[in-house]
Order: sequence, then C-alpha cells, then structure tokens
Amino acid sequence: MLVAVDIGNTNVHVGLAEGGLMAQARLFPKTPNVSPEEFQVSLSAALEGVSPEAVIVSSVVRGGVDLVRRTCISLWAGIDVVEATPEMDLGIRSDVQPAAKVGIDRLLAAGEAYALAGGAVVLVGVGTAITVDAVSSDGRFVGGTISPGLRTKLQSLSDRTSLLPLVDLKAPAAFPGKETGESILAGVVIGSAGAVDRLVEELKLVVGGGAAVMVTGGDGPFLSPYLKTEHQVLESLVLRGLVTTFERARVG
Repeated sequence: MLVAVDIGNTNVHVGLAEGGLMAQARLFPKTPNVSPEEFQVSLSAALEGVSPEAVIVSSVVRGGVDLVRRTCISLWAGIDVVEATPEMDLGIRSDVQPAAKVGIDRLLAAGEAYALAGGAVVLVGVGTAITVDAVSSDGRFVGGTISPGLRTKLQSLSDRTSLLPLVDLKAPAAFPGKETGESILAGVVIGSAGAVDRLVEELKLVVGGGAAVMVTGGDGPFLSPYLKTEHQVLESLVLRGLVTTFERARVG
C-alpha cells in the first residue's frame, strides 16, 4: 500500500492506494496556527491501522513535508517518505521556468487531468484559492491564474469591512440579493462562476478551443452548477497525481 499526503492551506488530504489505484481518501482540517504536535496527532489518527510500503507527500505549506516525514518515521521505522517535486516526471512539462515557481499541487493536478483528458485541458481548482490552469495538447503546462477562493472572499469581506457580516458559504437565496447577506453570496458565488467561465474561455484560446474542462478541489462540486462552461467534476486529482507520479518513479 502507498500513502499519498497532500498538505493544502485549509485541509490535509490523505490517500491510500493499492496497485497504483486510489482505494480510499481521507482529510482533516489544518488550522492556520496548528502546532507541529497537533498536526502529528491528526495525521497519526488519519493513518491509524495503515501499514504502507512507502509515502509520497506534496505541500504548499512551509515545513509541511518535514512534519509528515517525522510523523511517518515515528509510526513506521525506516519507511521511505518521498517528496513530490517539479523535477519529477509529473506527466507534463512546464513552460513556466523555473517550474518550482508553480505550486506543486497545481502541477500534480494538471498532470493527472492531462492524462485523463488525453489531450489539451483547462483545469479549475476551487479551494482556498481558485486556480485556472491550462495544458496544451502536447503536454506543456502553459500557466494559469490564481484568485481568492469562495470562502476566502467571504472571510476577507468580513475582516476588511466594519459592517459586512461573515456569511457561511451556501447557495444564494436570491439574485439580485435583497439584503446584505444575500447580496454577498450572490456576488461571491455567481461572480466567481462568471470569472471562471471567462478565464476558461481565454485559456482555451491559448491551448485550443477543443480543450477539455475539468473542475476539482474541495469547493468544486459547490461551484459546478453555477458554471456555464461545459465541464467534468473530478475529486482528489492531487492525490491521484501523487500516486501516478510515484508509480512512474518506481518504474523508471
């Protein structure tokens, strides 16, 4: 069994894979000020009862890989913990140089999306940030866009204004909004969907209008119904990309 760990800004995703295929995925929240000890307790709980042959990890959080390595070694002495890096075979090559300037999560997800699409693809990731990335038909990661995620926008409006409330993410009750909370949800949800539609349209001009469009990320299923662009929703693309990358490295 292979354990794949993806450390994001909001959640930690843990995947269990057998024979190169994802068998199970788990997640736990990662608060901004979590201590190393608290992180290790949460990760240990997520891995309870697991006996892997190896672990592969990606992180967009400083120090995250070292925390996973220490936790895994404490659980399984001598376990091989591999960090996914842009220098590995991710199934695509990056036109953005140095590739390390691109988040490893974006490259892993894009590589997996390209493999699934079998050609040009525009990938929308909806989480703490909304990323819209493009891969050409010949497997080149040409770049993309980053903007605040749905919950990030809601939090920012509350934090940076005196009177606007913090609104929970849910379907807008009315459009246009009639009161403040409704107006915030209408603006954030429908506005974000409109922005994504436009960005996808522009990136399709870069890689070809026939590019497949895929949506992933924790809030991907929520935003999906508001998109006008034809697309497919896929879960756990980063974890799946970690598993595929590990298998390529092992075969190579």
